[in-house]
Amino acid sequence: TVSVLYWDQQKFKKMQVDVSSFVSGTFVGLFVAGAVWRACRYRGAKVTYMGEAADERIKEFHEAAKKLRYVPTWYLAGGVMQTATADFPVVGEVKYEREYLHLEKVSFADSEKYQCCPEEVPEGIVTLDWLKTDNKGPIVVVVPGLTGESSSAYVKRIVRELSLAPEQYQPVVFNPRGRGGVKLVSPFLYSCGYTHDFRRALQHIKKQRPGEKILGVGFSMGANYLAKYMGEEKGKSLIEGACCLAGPVDCPGLMTNLTSGMLGKYFFDPVLTRSLHRVRETVGEIFDKVPHPGVDMNLLKEANTLWKFDDRVTAPTMGCKDADDYYDQSSCKHVLHDISHPTLFMHAENDPIVPAKCLPYESFKRNPHLISLVTVSGGHSMDWPTGHTMYPWSSTVVIEFFKRTQGDRKADQ
Repeated sequence: TVSVLYWDQQKFKKMQVDVSSFVSGTFVGLFVAGAVWRACRYRGAKVTYMGEAADERIKEFHEAAKKLRYVPTWYLAGGVMQTATADFPVVGEVKYEREYLHLEKVSFADSEKYQCCPEEVPEGIVTLDWLKTDNKGPIVVVVPGLTGESSSAYVKRIVRELSLAPEQYQPVVFNPRGRGGVKLVSPFLYSCGYTHDFRRALQHIKKQRPGEKILGVGFSMGANYLAKYMGEEKGKSLIEGACCLAGPVDCPGLMTNLTSGMLGKYFFDPVLTRSLHRVRETVGEIFDKVPHPGVDMNLLKEANTLWKFDDRVTAPTMGCKDADDYYDQSSCKHVLHDISHPTLFMHAENDPIVPAKCLPYESFKRNPHLISLVTVSGGHSMDWPTGHTMYPWSSTVVIEFFKRTQGDRKADQ
């Protein structure tokens, strides 16, 4: 009896191992098959633009875009995993030469004040990090996302790819107040819709290099205020062509989407809020030394959502009534019709933060200088990783867009 019992136990254990191996093997097989199926299925891209009435350069890019095929990295299943690659380390070195810009205090009359801008902007410091290169092509100003800066991995990747392009682009990264290791000198930060510091940085570049063409690439929040700047300036924009990657366009719609789903409400919203609190911890000292009348630092420390954080610090410093007013004033959707230079908007349907369903597609059809490219996959990665090395496919699109829409055109004087 004991022998039979022992044999049965051994047999049961072996059956357990066999079943476990079968389940694991089946899971891995289904995962791989699913990834391959998605890679094959997710190749097409939805393109939206004015059509035959569009700018000739936009139509030229549209023809080229028909040949662009995005195949996501097979082992990155879904938008969340693809989003996580934005901060994956960069292979190789990217060396910058830093330029500090000390911005003086400025006051605005009501007639000349921009949306999402207070009547008085205190002094501050921003930086321009120029890639060390001997390239002589157009300057490309790179604008990072919410908590990004020149050292962010996705920023380094686009900088490197631009520098290696045949057009010999000269990349420079714009770091707003309090980012890139720069000390905050007044109780005023950056935001999704504030454009005047960026405007002054561009004026500085144009003054120093008057004959050179300036282009722009923006990511996420940076994409929104890059597009907003171009719309505000209309034909006077110093940026002659831009690529806006994974930008919100409609900030109220973004916040609604972010807080309505389980993933956004319980994962991405807390993650982004913690990122902003890390920024607050690095610059909070100046708010204690020079208090802002509309900011209660004790209440700010208790903010546990993006809405509360923006309501307690961003909105009052930007001259907005509350967070909802701030989101509305920040949105570039209000000025898309005024953009006068070729501009590409690129998004992914499975972006968990800025999904393509939030886009105002009709706006892209009303302006001959705009074109929207939407892929099924890509997440909020900024890179659109492809291949087993996760090569940044978005850089291929950016370089192709600039090639087709800029060519050998001389910089506007």
